[in-house]
Amino acid sequence: PVVSTKNTGGRNHFLLPKFSRIVDPAPISVRDAVEELKSLCIPAETIRRKTLMRSLVHRRNLQEAVQRIFDHEGVCRNFADEWDTVYVNKLFNWGIPDWQVVDYVKKWRGRTGKVMEPLRRNRPLELEYERAKAAA
Repeated sequence: PVVSTKNTGGRNHFLLPKFSRIVDPAPISVRDAVEELKSLCIPAETIRRKTLMRSLVHRRNLQEAVQRIFDHEGVCRNFADEWDTVYVNKLFNWGIPDWQVVDYVKKWRGRTGKVMEPLRRNRPLELEYERAKAAA
């Protein structure tokens, strides 16, 4: 669960009302919201799954938007295949060891064309997307 104070920006989109509260920046308000959420006994895995699903939907939307630009410009590439080479998500740890990242960067350093071997996690994004979608 998350308790946050009123703010600007987009993070509130990921704070699902079932698992979070946005309160006034007063210690009593924060305390009360924490106590309320604690009393709900929501399993951490449920919160994680729902939040990841929401972020994966946004990731897919971004991939599709870039693909539309590629298609409009006549770029014969599938952006989803290149996702891991152009985007680093600081919120997720997909378990790619540092040595693998270093080797990958060395291998493709200086390349100006399409990278043919995206740095991949142990399983493709599509599987993560479908698994999260089914669990939601």
